Amino acid sequence: FCTGVLGVDHSQYLISIAKKNFEQKPDYIFVESDMLTYVRSENEPHRFTKVLCYGAFQYLPHDIAKTILTLINQRFAHVSFFLIGNLPDKEKIDAFYPPEIDYSNLVNDHSSPLGIWRTKNEFDELAKETGWETEFRIMPDDFCAAHYRYDAILRRG
Repeated sequence: FCTGVLGVDHSQYLISIAKKNFEQKPDYIFVESDMLTYVRSENEPHRFTKVLCYGAFQYLPHDIAKTILTLINQRFAHVSFFLIGNLPDKEKIDAFYPPEIDYSNLVNDHSSPLGIWRTKNEFDELAKETGWETEFRIMPDDFCAAHYRYDAILRRG
């Protein structure tokens, strides 16, 4: 349950759509910014108790992803729940790519169409390095990408 939402996206277009259709100040606010800049510059990080990053984390370069997880842990002290959703599972990559496709150069490329693929163990190691404990959830069977994606719930370690 959330009493308010602050949405962040680097796309000016998507933020304009969110502002037009969903913004209701002061409880529903949308800000144009990249994630790293936002978590570094938020003036009142203590006001947040939950964080959601859905369908975007895999597009962050590894060092930026690590920095964001670290900064949220350090600066956003009241965050007890952090859902990172729709992550591509490297252990299930064969369920996505046909056998004739050589995807080896795409797996660790944040700028590829599906971003970085991580096993649950790889993601768990990244989370632990930045002070989080991880719980994994499998997508519901009726979700279109359930056969190769997972969600990660982070809590303070």
